[in-house]
Amino acid sequence: PSRRRFWLAAILAAAVLGVAGSSWHHYVTLERELTETALARHAAVGSLAASTLAVKFERLVDVGVALATRVRFQELVAAGRWSEAAQILQRVPQDFDFLDRLFLADVRGTLLADVPQAPDVRGRNFAHRDWFKGVSRDWRPYVSPLYRRSAAPPRNVIAVAVPIRGPGDGVTGILVLQVKLEAFFDWARRIDLGAASRALVVDAEWRTAFDSRSPAGAQLVQLSPTFG
Repeated sequence: PSRRRFWLAAILAAAVLGVAGSSWHHYVTLERELTETALARHAAVGSLAASTLAVKFERLVDVGVALATRVRFQELVAAGRWSEAAQILQRVPQDFDFLDRLFLADVRGTLLADVPQAPDVRGRNFAHRDWFKGVSRDWRPYVSPLYRRSAAPPRNVIAVAVPIRGPGDGVTGILVLQVKLEAFFDWARRIDLGAASRALVVDAEWRTAFDSRSPAGAQLVQLSPTFG
């Protein structure tokens, strides 16, 4: 009887080990499948967000081009009547809440009129700025990386620079739209990536333009190019 109990115990132990091993295998398999599904979902959401962002930048450039190609606006800039040209733009920040400031610069990068007015930057030359270097390279619309604006109060912005053309298609000035980062990227806060994830937008220099976990907005944080 004792030998029989021994074999029964051995058989029972083997059965329990078998069930445990099978359960562990199923657990590992299920965990791997769930992880792969989650990663695939995150990749799909990230791809959709990137496409949405590209469309938003295209529309942002379209806004700048539409403003810069108004006939009366072009005529005033060509005539050097900068303040009058700026008057045409007075309501634009109200119509587009993601626009912080607009200003007009000549072809050398000197700021000559702005909305709203900031006397501390009027007349200053900004040829050193990336937006000027970008737009003047081939006189096509250009979206800058993140930078801290000079007008008070200083804050981080991106800029869309659009050439203003006059008679004969010559460039007579530059229209610059400075973008409020929090307003422009606010839609990214609503992306559902799960509690452990966040939406992060970086510029071409790997600086953080938007972080869904940061209520303070962009801080010109430099990231490693290998950031995943």
